[in-house]
Amino acid sequence: MILENGVIRTMEPRLPVARALAIAGDRIAGGIGTHETALASPDRVDLGGRCVLPGFNDAHVHFPTWALAQRQIRLEDATSLEEALDRVAAAAADVQPDRWLRGLGWRSGDWSPRVEPTKEDLDRVTGDIPTALMARDYHSLWLNSAALAHANDNLETAGGVVVRDEQGEPTGVLREECAWHFRDAHVA
Repeated sequence: MILENGVIRTMEPRLPVARALAIAGDRIAGGIGTHETALASPDRVDLGGRCVLPGFNDAHVHFPTWALAQRQIRLEDATSLEEALDRVAAAAADVQPDRWLRGLGWRSGDWSPRVEPTKEDLDRVTGDIPTALMARDYHSLWLNSAALAHANDNLETAGGVVVRDEQGEPTGVLREECAWHFRDAHVA
């Protein structure tokens, strides 16, 4: 196949733009010229001035996080706090003694009504099973009382936030460095 009558961005500094491109099977054969004769009766595609770019791929992958998430409670599409808690309650029924219950994907901004989660919400459905739920953006961690007890009141970390209620008690939500430090020190 020959793509012609367009702007082909090659990403090659010596030849940044070509007017046509030969493709043989699943391979780029090159620019038009000697390669064109190597193709058996090529189909021609008139690009009509359109631009062709090389394939892009996103190499930003958190593979270990993705792999671990396959065995965790998934909360990405929960539309309310109660729906999220129902999923947590169902998963808590299968947790082995002395194990953590882990999950991810919650976002209180997606819940109707919009409410901020608390440790008391989780305590209601998890009891004494330490529970840690990472937010969808990986910048907040929602913990129950059993999980918070692992920190021995040592939750503060520079660059992070411990969300507190009116009495100054942790609500169960840690943000930024506090969330990551707790995850690495206690949950991982």
